[in-house]
Amino acid sequence: MQRRWAAHWLALCACAIGCSDSEGHDDGAGGSAGSIGAGGGSGLPSSRGGAGSEPLAPGCEPFEAATRAPFDACAGEPFGLWRISDLEWEARAVTFTRPSPAFIGRTDVIDCPASVLDPQLPEQLILELADGGSGRMYRTAAGHTHQYADSCATPFLGKPCEQHAEPGQCSRNCDACTCRFSPMLRVEANGDLEWQVVDSVLTLSPELNPDQVFDYCVNGDQLRLLDASGATLTLTRAFAISNPTRCEDRTLETCELGEGPNRGCRVGACVGAAGCDGASREEDCANRQGCAWDDSVCAGDPGPGCDLGQLDLTPGCELVDAQPRCVGTRTPCHDVPAEACEASDGCSFGPGCDGGAVDCGALSGACSLCDQVMGCTECSSGMSTCGGAATCLDQSTQPACEAVESLGMGRCQWVDAICRGAARPCEELGVDVCADAVGCHVERPGDDG
Repeated sequence: MQRRWAAHWLALCACAIGCSDSEGHDDGAGGSAGSIGAGGGSGLPSSRGGAGSEPLAPGCEPFEAATRAPFDACAGEPFGLWRISDLEWEARAVTFTRPSPAFIGRTDVIDCPASVLDPQLPEQLILELADGGSGRMYRTAAGHTHQYADSCATPFLGKPCEQHAEPGQCSRNCDACTCRFSPMLRVEANGDLEWQVVDSVLTLSPELNPDQVFDYCVNGDQLRLLDASGATLTLTRAFAISNPTRCEDRTLETCELGEGPNRGCRVGACVGAAGCDGASREEDCANRQGCAWDDSVCAGDPGPGCDLGQLDLTPGCELVDAQPRCVGTRTPCHDVPAEACEASDGCSFGPGCDGGAVDCGALSGACSLCDQVMGCTECSSGMSTCGGAATCLDQSTQPACEAVESLGMGRCQWVDAICRGAARPCEELGVDVCADAVGCHVERPGDDG
């Protein structure tokens, strides 16, 4: 099972010539090559000679699989966000299957020495391992080229190297049969998973898929994984900026980048009379009176945050190599424009008390009334005036707001709509809400400030 799913993890089994399962059975295609497996040095058929193979030309040597230094499974703490940066491969065998010529319904299996040549990195492989054992993974497929002993496979399959897969995929040079495969699907994984470590073994359990098991080593900002097929993945620590750019602020070229079919921005909007914006498709706009479709704008709602598959694709969804931070001088909520209020962390738009400072000490000789104004305190011992400090914005109820003016402490007015709240400093905000907080911006590694 480990061998099969290690190959699936890297999309190295395109099934172009039939994938074998963990018991070695093929998918019904006679004479097929399967996933590159763990194999091993013992029990493999010799690549020297082999009935049915063509004799080696002068100067040709029997095929020998590549080897490399042993993997150091140093364990460590794999928490965090990781993206692929390198891939090495020491394939020890490729599995071939065929219908048994001697027994009906039986499948013969053989493992032939193999190597993987210049394995291609997936366009994107992002792994998030959160505290508590939850996580997420996004992985795109990648093509691959594997090379194996022709003198092992050809006699078993009963056909030459060039016929081991689809026309043009395989070619022979001396005892090496080289086959090139392209991925069948672009996205191979995108979803939640559970994970655990035992000693130096990391197990990933994606939803609705079998476990994937790796020896692993965390060394600084690198996570190295060795799967049972001999592939070593190097992942580098990354940090996400997860604040998708508003649709109306995008260009037409970037409008729909990285967006899913049921979420995000779209090119075009229904404009005109009241209610036109309720149509999100051109065909729905055409049957509304006073409405017209405008395909020169980017419209919609990107939703909160970014999925892993949107990182480095959707505007505002980025992967960076070092921890970003929120910097700037935060604009107080009462100075934030109405259209930006609700999105600005800590601010809310609604009824409130508008005005400036409140002079608590202006009330004299009526100490029992001081606490009618929020922020003001009763007279201190021996004093006849109220204490404390307050502003109109501190008055969260209409009676308190109106009491300021009736008690002679200042000029406050209760209004139906005002931006109010407690605006935390930029440095206290996460990067996911930073850009929407007026006065703040995300400082990326390498920025001048």
